[in-house]
Amino acid sequence: MSNKKLQARVILVLFLALAAVSCANFPPQRATEPPPPTDTPLAPTAVPTDTSTPLPPPPTATLTPVMVAALTPTPTPETVEAASESKSEPTATSPLTSTPPPPPPPTATSAPTELLINGNFEEGFGTDGLATGWSKFSNGDAGFGWYDDTWPPVVLEGEHSQLISIVNPNYNDRYIGIYQTVDVIPDQTYELTLNGLVRANTPDEQYGHRLYWAVDYAGGTDWQAVDNWVELSWDQQPLVTDEFTADNYTTIITSTGKSLTLFIRGHSKWPRQSEANFNLDNLSLRGVPGGQEGAQETMPITGKTEINWVPIVALIALLLILFREAWRGVLGSTE
Repeated sequence: MSNKKLQARVILVLFLALAAVSCANFPPQRATEPPPPTDTPLAPTAVPTDTSTPLPPPPTATLTPVMVAALTPTPTPETVEAASESKSEPTATSPLTSTPPPPPPPTATSAPTELLINGNFEEGFGTDGLATGWSKFSNGDAGFGWYDDTWPPVVLEGEHSQLISIVNPNYNDRYIGIYQTVDVIPDQTYELTLNGLVRANTPDEQYGHRLYWAVDYAGGTDWQAVDNWVELSWDQQPLVTDEFTADNYTTIITSTGKSLTLFIRGHSKWPRQSEANFNLDNLSLRGVPGGQEGAQETMPITGKTEINWVPIVALIALLLILFREAWRGVLGSTE
């Protein structure tokens, strides 16, 4: 009989442990208590006094006006009883319910910001003919010039274009160009757009006069240190004609640091008596929408109790095994 009692106690202790773990994982829900009743303040009432009201003097022949003080009405028993009943029975107020705030209005998606300063060349030029916001470079031994070109046939939009010119180069491979450094976001994609045309007074021969672009992804300003020059496949056109064909180029680049420098250069290949004009207009560098994939933060879920079922299942399995062994012991002791 002692073995039976011991095993019964073991079983009882195990089930109590199971109940305790279950309660720990299922915290009791607190009932929402209604707010305390709101007491309606009563207007102060005058307390009747035992002071007798003086009697007016007997009337005389001459009536003299008498100032009579306004008496405060004394509440009747019915009024006092009604006030008592109103005070003893508080007015039930409905529970306060929280109204969720309205969703914020949708924000308008703004267009990508233009990074180049004066890329359309409508914001002014310096006295040297260079557009505001840009810097210039060349490698000498030729006539080089930067001009504010307002000739309508070579202005693609607005009233101005940037003209860079190489005249009578004395050596092979003469270069002239402009550049600008801008702030960017690392690892962001950007769309580069170039517009313009190439004009010269010489035949359109191979590598005669060409336009190139390049990017220093570290934000450097030495055009000769850049080795990623890309040739624009724009055909050479006559120096002067009735109508020109505007050329366009668009590509995607990806930044690596916090700044980069855009270079654009004109190239005259051969030393000869010639004039090459390179007109640039509507240059643009904009961020590509959705090009940057930032980390998305997830908000925690509120109003919900998470239950870890792993220890509960393990404990139940253990209790079943112990219960089976204890039961076997009980059966064995009765045999």
